[in-house]
Amino acid sequence: KCKRQLRGSTEVHATNTASVRAMMPYA
Repeated sequence: KCKRQLRGSTEVHATNTASVRAMMPYA
């Protein structure tokens, strides 16, 4: 899911917004 937290966040941000936000509150 998260390849680089910063890099993956931008790519997966549009798809797994809920997942990324649930795991990373700063994202």
